[in-house]
Amino acid sequence: MVPLLPIAELPELFHSVARATPAQVVLFAAVCTTIRVLALWSPGGSQPATLSLPYWGIAVFLFALGGLAVWQAGTLPGIVLVGIGGLLLVRATKRLRIAWRHLIQDVAEGLTYTAIFIFLLLRPYVIQTFEIPSPSMEPTLRRGDYLFVDKASYRWRDPRRGEVAVFRPPIEAQTVSGGPDELYVKRVIGVPGDVIEVIGGVLYRNDIPLDEPYVAERNFGEFKLVRYNGELVPIVRTELGQFPGGSLYLERIPPKDLFRVWDLPAEPIPQGMYFVLGDNRNNSVDSRYWGLVRRKDMVGRAWLRFFPLNRAGWVK
Repeated sequence: MVPLLPIAELPELFHSVARATPAQVVLFAAVCTTIRVLALWSPGGSQPATLSLPYWGIAVFLFALGGLAVWQAGTLPGIVLVGIGGLLLVRATKRLRIAWRHLIQDVAEGLTYTAIFIFLLLRPYVIQTFEIPSPSMEPTLRRGDYLFVDKASYRWRDPRRGEVAVFRPPIEAQTVSGGPDELYVKRVIGVPGDVIEVIGGVLYRNDIPLDEPYVAERNFGEFKLVRYNGELVPIVRTELGQFPGGSLYLERIPPKDLFRVWDLPAEPIPQGMYFVLGDNRNNSVDSRYWGLVRRKDMVGRAWLRFFPLNRAGWVK
């Protein structure tokens, strides 16, 4: 009996396909083309025909190799689908007619064009998938949620207040967690020109308290951006260890200057920079700890959650 692909594995399959490298896409296209050529070379006529074992042995081997490459070798969905595909190819040779040959050709061509279309157009410029890696955006987004990221919008306009954005982390963030190739997801709170402060656990933007129904908890200390030694520095007044990454401030601001720096006026966000926060304020390492995000590092807007199905919907 042919094993069925677990429904719970479908998002990982889609996510893996969306992360395919150029080499993997080229290999997959080559595999599909090879299968098509083998079908063209198969014996013709109206009588049933069976291809020799070497032809289909090569076809199945290449199909498996290409499938594992595209679906990030080792993931369960890739292995299951490659197994199913290989089994179907072998069984199809038992009674191969002209109609089957044409079907194989059409499927191979369709897979090739689809893979190239996804890699060359959709993923770089329009849309890509993203898996939520941490609880920093709860309750809006939970660890393990899968999203579609709208990459087209930020090519034509700037990020807006309140949007959930996916971005490449600044260097300061990479010292706390992650690396240069990892993407982060946070909510855009401040845009260029805004003055952001947290006073008594309440977030203020341009001296106006914000109504934030998406925030899990509001008791997250006090915060503001100040200019220290010629650069903008985020500073949090709270007990050391209450927030992850809190020790970062002791490295950037000497203890003897902490009280003096806190008394400095809050500075506006400069042009080309954005202030982002996680909705789970007490469990998020964000602009309070590693500073502002550059405009050019904004990848796209979190648009639609497509898995799990019971939480599918627009990201707000």
